[in-house]
Amino acid sequence: MRVLQYIPELQKHGYDVEVLPLFDDQYLNDKYQNLRVSIFKIAKCYLQRIYNLRKIKKRKIIMIEKELFPYLPATVERFLKLLGLKYIVDYDDAIFHNYDDSKNPFFRIFFRNKIDVVMKNASLVICGNSYLRVRAIKAGSNNTVLIPTVVDILRYPKKDNFFNFNNITIGWIGSPSTQKYIENLSAPITRFLKNNNGSLLVIGAHESIKTSFPEINIIVKPWSEELEVQYIMQMDIGIMPLIDSNWEQGKCGYKLIQYMACGIPVIASPVGVNKKIVTDSSSGILANKLDEWDSCFEDIISSNKRFKNFSKSGRQAVNNYYELKVQTKALVKAFQSSI
Repeated sequence: MRVLQYIPELQKHGYDVEVLPLFDDQYLNDKYQNLRVSIFKIAKCYLQRIYNLRKIKKRKIIMIEKELFPYLPATVERFLKLLGLKYIVDYDDAIFHNYDDSKNPFFRIFFRNKIDVVMKNASLVICGNSYLRVRAIKAGSNNTVLIPTVVDILRYPKKDNFFNFNNITIGWIGSPSTQKYIENLSAPITRFLKNNNGSLLVIGAHESIKTSFPEINIIVKPWSEELEVQYIMQMDIGIMPLIDSNWEQGKCGYKLIQYMACGIPVIASPVGVNKKIVTDSSSGILANKLDEWDSCFEDIISSNKRFKNFSKSGRQAVNNYYELKVQTKALVKAFQSSI
């Protein structure tokens, strides 16, 4: 979402893009299936990245996703700066908290400022939200830009046929590592859906999530790039609960933007950029505390006119701001400022 989907648009602007990932698809598949990843596999990926670094001198723009070598010092980024090779970094997560909030005292003590070093030496820091941008400025970056995570609106049709009171579907999209957020809402979701004969649709969660919702109809769909929009279109209400901690402050609200792109009203925790997205777009309701989710569920369906306004406003906000072509212009302008 931060790089690959931009490539066709960047090519239209005359850019020749080469992508050199650190890890491969098999690594991700193993991680999401909770399989053990061999240290030798990781070492091989790191060595491949060292080998690929030889290519960067041929490129006018070097864009790094977050950091070159996770859990190693920022030696290479510093070396690039010494050689006069300008690089750009992009952040859509507060990965600096992997170090300064780490449970491992070694990383917390010796690497707490690693990402600050990477940001300071970059010619440009692209940030997915203001929390990340503030950190970049504090780190000493003198060139930052805020570019939200966006969608290609052409992939997202607008939903017009919503629930009836006998069949409401609450939806959530995420991953096994983030399903804890929706599991925290087991009680209010269960109460609401039992009262309204509804269903819960979760995309990307592990099958184990069903044990948290034993009293209601829960549908678990594996995440699929080809089918995710089709699944989202089955939702009537899209939710994004979060806990309020440092890591969550760095999230970029991508779930909300996907729901809004389909015209689906949202309910979200007012954590980090969630508050700005929902408030500025008038696309739904914010649940400030856990015990407010019950009333938010009831409130969002209480007025058909208001529900339709949430739907229309969310879709419009994506068209105006959280859209690929809109932010491609901002990205190209940012590239030009960094050369």
